[in-house]
Amino acid sequence: NAEPVSHVFIHHTLNPDQCHNQAECVAAVQRVQNWHMDGRHWCDIGFNYLLGGDGRIYEGRGWYAVGAHTLGMNDKLVAIALIGNYESVAPPKKMLDLAQK
Repeated sequence: NAEPVSHVFIHHTLNPDQCHNQAECVAAVQRVQNWHMDGRHWCDIGFNYLLGGDGRIYEGRGWYAVGAHTLGMNDKLVAIALIGNYESVAPPKKMLDLAQK
């Protein structure tokens, strides 16, 4: 039973590759979590949710935990990360459609 939020911030994970199936996406989420915990010394993955190229939603910190993603805004919004690097290419339509839900 989700409560409405006033703002959602969309990130991308900067992983070099998109994930296309559940195994690849789970591995990508684990890499991001390891980077956030081991490299940044955060208590968990920074994002509330991550969206995979397989059309699945992966839970990061979840709905009720404050994320670590957008300096000064972490307690005011929910962060959704698109798994992959979208600096020079657009995310797949399937992923964008999932983000709108």
